[in-house]
Amino acid sequence: MSAVNPSDHPRRASAEELPRLADVLGSAFENYPWTRWTVPGEDARRRLVEIQRRYLVHAHEHGGRIWTTPRLDAVAALVPADLPAPPERTLRAIARLHGAGWSRIVDHETAAGASRPDAAWTLATVGVVPARHGRGVGMSLLRAALADVGEGCVALETSSPANVRLYERLGFAVVDHVRGPGPDVWVMLR
Repeated sequence: MSAVNPSDHPRRASAEELPRLADVLGSAFENYPWTRWTVPGEDARRRLVEIQRRYLVHAHEHGGRIWTTPRLDAVAALVPADLPAPPERTLRAIARLHGAGWSRIVDHETAAGASRPDAAWTLATVGVVPARHGRGVGMSLLRAALADVGEGCVALETSSPANVRLYERLGFAVVDHVRGPGPDVWVMLR
C-alpha cells in the first residue's frame, strides 16, 4: 500500500462540496452488493448519487460531520445519535429514488433495529473513488473522522466481510450479524 500524500490530509467538508461528495459515494458504492440490492434497476447510479446527496445535506445541516480530502476523492459521514429524521417530503423522494429497493430497506430496518447498540455517533457512510483504492486514503480519512468525535461510542453497519476486518483494525467489534433475504449485515461498535 502506498503512503498517503500529505496533500491528502483529511478535513471537514463544506456544504458546497456535498454534491461532489455524493458523486464520490455513487462511484464507491455503484457495485456494492447492498447498493445493488437496495437501489435496483435502470439508472441506479444517478439515483444513488441523488440519495447520497440528500442524506449528506441533511446530516450536514443537523450536526453531522462530513469529512473529505482536498482532492474530494473520499468521504466519511458521522451522524450524531440525535440526528432528526429527514422531513417527510425528503423521505418520500428517497423512497422513490430507491424504487423497489425501498421495501427492502424497511425490512432491514425492522430486522436490524433491535440489534443496534446505543452510540453517540454512527458512521453512516465512507467511500473512496475506485481509482484511489489501496492507497491508504480511506483509512486516513476514517482515523481523522473518528478522532473528531473523540472517545464516544461509534456504531456502524457494513455488508462487506472485508470491511469488517478494516473496521476491526480501527477498534470496532462486531456486536451482531443480521442475516436476511439480502446481503448479510454486520453491526459494529467502537
